Amino acid sequence: MEFKEFLLEIGVEEIPAGYIFGAMKKIEDFFRSRLKEKKLSFDDIFLYSTPRRFAIKISNLQSFQKDEIIERVGPAKSVSFDENGNLTKAASGFLRGAKATENDIFFKQTPKGEKIAVKLEIKGEKTDAILASVIPELLGKISFPKAMKWSDKKLAFARPIRWLVAIFGDKIVPVEINDIKAGNDSFGNRFQKLSNKVQINKTSDYESSLKKVYVIPNRQERKDLIQTQLKDIFKDSDDELIEDKKLLETVIDLVEYPTAVIAEYEKKYLELPEKVIISTLSEHQKYFAVQDKNGQLVNKFVFISNGNPEFSDLIKAGNEKVIKARLEDAEFYFYEDTKQSLETYIPKLKDVTFQEKLGSLFDKTLRMENITDFLSDQLNLSEALKRKAKRSAHLCKADLVTLMLGEKEFTKLQGYIGKNYALKSGEEKEVTEAIFEHYLPRRQNDFLPETLSGSLVAIADKLDTVCGIFGVNMIPTGSNDPFALRRAANGIVQII
Repeated sequence: MEFKEFLLEIGVEEIPAGYIFGAMKKIEDFFRSRLKEKKLSFDDIFLYSTPRRFAIKISNLQSFQKDEIIERVGPAKSVSFDENGNLTKAASGFLRGAKATENDIFFKQTPKGEKIAVKLEIKGEKTDAILASVIPELLGKISFPKAMKWSDKKLAFARPIRWLVAIFGDKIVPVEINDIKAGNDSFGNRFQKLSNKVQINKTSDYESSLKKVYVIPNRQERKDLIQTQLKDIFKDSDDELIEDKKLLETVIDLVEYPTAVIAEYEKKYLELPEKVIISTLSEHQKYFAVQDKNGQLVNKFVFISNGNPEFSDLIKAGNEKVIKARLEDAEFYFYEDTKQSLETYIPKLKDVTFQEKLGSLFDKTLRMENITDFLSDQLNLSEALKRKAKRSAHLCKADLVTLMLGEKEFTKLQGYIGKNYALKSGEEKEVTEAIFEHYLPRRQNDFLPETLSGSLVAIADKLDTVCGIFGVNMIPTGSNDPFALRRAANGIVQII
């Protein structure tokens, strides 16, 4: 039996980073399933991915299926022949289904009596022919959050497919998808030239051939390289990177040939709330924030370039211009918002619908104040504590109609923005903390409110949502839970 290596690379326009993991898992699962179904053995599967390619290499893949002798058992002998010894309809139907003739029949003793049977010889198919038939099937099986069709093609994919590499042993697999014929031509990093063709002459040369054109197809290798570069960049510095594992996993899938570059922004932007700066860097631009040894944010950031390392200074200047524009927007929102107190935004909540039958966010705020009052009375709190809790409930949703959140730039910072604006407005410390804490817990294993006011308002908010949505008969079913009632109910239990 002969064994060969198989390589498939699907070349595409830049794929969103969040699509890649799911697609690669589907590709691996598909081949494992199909090869098992086709009774083709192999040693191992290796996965490769970049923003412009999905690739899989299968080592020591069986080059053809083994011939098989299959025994098919049919109806009982007693009902297979009539009194003249001729085949009955039951026996004839069995033979047609088995693609056999009367001469192939033999008799087999079974626990249920003697039956007719046949033996069929199934000739093994060549693996390259099998691969040619399953590759087009694979393309239709990969699903994405959003897919597109282009030109007059029927296949829907995340981005247009530009090339295919399909090699089994030393031969190209004869497959064509959307008028693109498989070959051994891949493409390298675009910073060298727009159409940077490279030939893959042997499957074993796949990684080394791509590295010559500034592509590292092995995702783990890119991750290791980025981590090393991020560590080395601060080796002799008093500053350090703010660790962000989620961001790291994202940027790995944004580049083909990573280079970590440190850059700066103006110190004046450090007057903004810290999370606004970090969100601008990491959420919007996929940059890493930097702090000093005391944990204080500094006016530096690190980005992972996919460009020519020789021109890192030029690329750095471009990224500094981009982040300056982003931070200017944040600065404008912040200073415009804080020209007035947080309380002045509350009337605007009347213009934001919470739920059609439950009214606006202003209506929800009034209900939360009443629930907070009730809970405070039940707990026999002092007047001072009751006042703080009610004040927190009064202000907690006001930040949702500020420029900072209303412009949809920093929606993940709801509560945090309210806390900072409340501080600027001169509110008491417990009130400002409660404004932030009333959203807690936001997810499983999240922090819980630490202040009494924060706990009371968080419970009031979640109680109002759960009771209100159930009250209008919008009971969640299955995975359909648009108001996150399960999370709200669990949050109440955790806080109590």
